[in-house]
Amino acid sequence: RGWYYLGGQNGIPSIPQMTLGHYEFDQGNLYYYMCLVTLVLVYALCRFLTRSQFGLALAGLRQQEERVAFFGYRVQHIKTLVFTLGGAIAGLAGGLYTFHEGFVWPNMVGVALSTQIVLYALFGGVGTLIGPVFGVIGIEILGYWLSDNYREIWPIILGLVLLLVILLRPTGIVG
Repeated sequence: RGWYYLGGQNGIPSIPQMTLGHYEFDQGNLYYYMCLVTLVLVYALCRFLTRSQFGLALAGLRQQEERVAFFGYRVQHIKTLVFTLGGAIAGLAGGLYTFHEGFVWPNMVGVALSTQIVLYALFGGVGTLIGPVFGVIGIEILGYWLSDNYREIWPIILGLVLLLVILLRPTGIVG
């Protein structure tokens, strides 16, 4: 927030449009399809990784970390690789979002956005790859509909719906 040459408190305004050669991606259909293709490719990569030997090692880490280490896997290396992959995917999503909005501000790094992402995953289904995708779609559609029809209390209603889903379906909608 104190780096004024990067915009400081005000963020970074006027981010130029994403280009490929001489073509500029605007907020139209082509940008939407590019984001959809990116989502499908990232999903396919994650699906491939979870179905491979690496995915079995990850499942073993989730169950019993000591046993996986006993079998000779370098647990810290696996954790570092997964953390790096998750950061790369989050960075790609943040970059696409930045080009969509054309603006970045320091509050995007706060607790509110992190909590929102966790709620997407909880709503859709933790432990699945497609669950968080359905969580984003469901929460965003429900949020838009509630904000149009119940302008004063829509955040409370959305919070209650999320609470009910988490209480009644702990594994989420897909789970």
